[in-house]
Amino acid sequence: MPKRKRGLTEEEIRKLLQELEDENYGDSESDCELDIENGSDSEHEDMENTSNILTNSANYSDEQTNNMDEISLDTKFEWLEPKADDKVRVLNFIGRNDVKGLASQATKEIEFFKSLFRQNIIEKIVKETNRYAEQILQKNSSFSPELETKKHTIAWKDINGNEFLKFLSLTLLMGHIQKDKLKDYWSTDEMLETPFFKKAISRDRLLQILRFLHFEDNMSPPDRNDSSYDRFWKIRDIFEHLKNSFKDVYEPSEELAVDEVIVLFKGRVIFKQYIPKKHKRFGIKIYKLADRHGYTYDMKVYLGRDSYESKNGKSAAQNTNNKMKHENYTRIHHEEYHQHEENS
Repeated sequence: MPKRKRGLTEEEIRKLLQELEDENYGDSESDCELDIENGSDSEHEDMENTSNILTNSANYSDEQTNNMDEISLDTKFEWLEPKADDKVRVLNFIGRNDVKGLASQATKEIEFFKSLFRQNIIEKIVKETNRYAEQILQKNSSFSPELETKKHTIAWKDINGNEFLKFLSLTLLMGHIQKDKLKDYWSTDEMLETPFFKKAISRDRLLQILRFLHFEDNMSPPDRNDSSYDRFWKIRDIFEHLKNSFKDVYEPSEELAVDEVIVLFKGRVIFKQYIPKKHKRFGIKIYKLADRHGYTYDMKVYLGRDSYESKNGKSAAQNTNNKMKHENYTRIHHEEYHQHEENS
C-alpha cells in the first residue's frame, strides 16, 4: 500500500485559517458537501474546516463517510476490501451473435454473397446502366465510348445479370490484387499476367461497362428546391439496400462502437470532406456502427451540415451516434448492447 502523505499540523492549520479568514473554502472537486447548521459555534466551524483541509492535503476522498462532522485530527483511515455488492451490475447479454436468414442457409460463397447483394438490386443496376448507355448514344449518334485509343473502341451491347456479376467480382478482386495500372490486369507479360481476368471478361468490355455504370435515371432527378432533397439520390437505393442486407443476415456481438471513416473519392460532390489528419485526406465521410469483430451493422453518409446534426449544440458525431442507437434499439428489441463512441 503506498505511503500516506503527511497532513498539516495544528499550528499550520491555525495559521492558514487566520490568513484566509475571509476566503471561500468550497471544494469544487469533492463529492461530499458540508451542511453547516446556523446555530454552530466558531469552534465547531473551525473543526469542520480543519477536517476539509486535512482531507485535501492527504489527496484522497473517503466516499463512505456520510457525516463530515465526525472527522477529527486523530481520525485514522484503513483500507477496506471491495465487496461483491460494490461492483456495478452488468446486464446479461441475451443476443445471439451469429449469421441468420438466407446467409445461415448458404453452402457456397456465391450464395452468401447473393444474400447481401440480392437479385432485385442486380436487376436495377443492369436496367439503369443500359438506360444510361442508350441515353448517351442517342444524344450523339456519332458517339462511341473511347477506352484508351481509337483502335480499342467497341460497339455497345446491353449487359445482363451474369455479365454484371463478372464485372463486380473482378472489381472486388482488384482490391486484393493491386497493380499500377488498370490495363496491367490483362497484361500478357509473364511477370504481371493474371490469367483469370482475361478469362472472365475482356479489358475493353470491362472499361465500357465502367463507362456507363449507373444506378438511377438521370432524366428523372428530384427537385433541388424541395426541403427533402437528397444529395445522395443517385446511389441512395443501392446504399440502403446494402445497409438493410447487413442487418438481415447477422446479429452483432455485445459491444458496439460508432466510428467514422473516410472513403477515398476524387469526384466532385458538395459533401466531399477534407481531413488533413487522415491517411485518406479527401473522400466521403461515413459513420458506421460496428461490433467487436469489425462487422458493419449500420452506416450513415455525412452529407454536410443539416438541421439534425446542428441542433442541440452537439457535434455531428454525437447526434449521429444517438440516432443510430435509437434506430437499432428498436430493431434488436430488448437485447442489451454496450455502445461506445470512437473517432479514428
